[in-house]
Amino acid sequence: MSACNRAKAQMPSYLEGDLAPRQRAELERHLAQCARCQRERELLEESLLALDSCAAHDRSSIEPPVGMWASVAARLEAEKPARPRLWIPAIALSGAAVAALLLIALLTATKEPIRIAQAPQNPAEHPRTKQVARKTTQGVPPRSRAVKPASSPETPATHTYRPATAHRRAGAGRRSTALRRIGAFHRRLRPKARHPMPARLSKPADGGTPQAEPPAVDKDDDAAPAVLADVRDMMQESGGSTLAAAGYSMQDLNAAVDKTLNRVRLAAVAAGAMAASQNDTSGPL
Repeated sequence: MSACNRAKAQMPSYLEGDLAPRQRAELERHLAQCARCQRERELLEESLLALDSCAAHDRSSIEPPVGMWASVAARLEAEKPARPRLWIPAIALSGAAVAALLLIALLTATKEPIRIAQAPQNPAEHPRTKQVARKTTQGVPPRSRAVKPASSPETPATHTYRPATAHRRAGAGRRSTALRRIGAFHRRLRPKARHPMPARLSKPADGGTPQAEPPAVDKDDDAAPAVLADVRDMMQESGGSTLAAAGYSMQDLNAAVDKTLNRVRLAAVAAGAMAASQNDTSGPL
């Protein structure tokens, strides 16, 4: 930036007295050497004096031009918005268009009724299928046509597929397992036919009269209550899920266990009674 341009930029602050002392001294040295910058300072001082004189003059008596108000009024009238149109004809026009569309839709609609639900038809009996089959077999020689017996018309096979869920498969597995366990325990606890056994005599050590020993009891008679108790505990611990899957309840299980225990007890009592009667009839040897 040249010295003259710097002086022009600092000239307003210099005349207003806002320039720093150092910059003011540099500007005054430049003005003492440059006549062009001195002329610029003189013109600027005259302009400031003219502005000050205009500011001090009373401008309250000055009136605007005569035609100014008329031109402003004419411009405002020209820029005034036009009167809004009535919206009733627009609504009538839109209603007429909608009515015309509905009329066209009714006239062009299919006359065939819509079938919501109907029985499945044989594709071979459909009129269009027969017509297409007739057209396709017209140009075919008689020997090449596949003749099918009329007694066995082809009908589309309808299969109802029900996907097996994981819950259903698990329930079937639990039910079969429960049935196998119940059947095995029932066969094990079923009372067996007993034959009368002769009483065994034991000779005492002191040489007295021999005494008849009690008849032997089958292992199933002693094991039956324990096995049934284990089955009942197992079912109760499982929460009845296995019985529920098999279609039974805890009441059914308790009734079956009690019934089987009664049968085992009755069979044991009958066997003991028969053995005692055999001992009585045989007598001491």
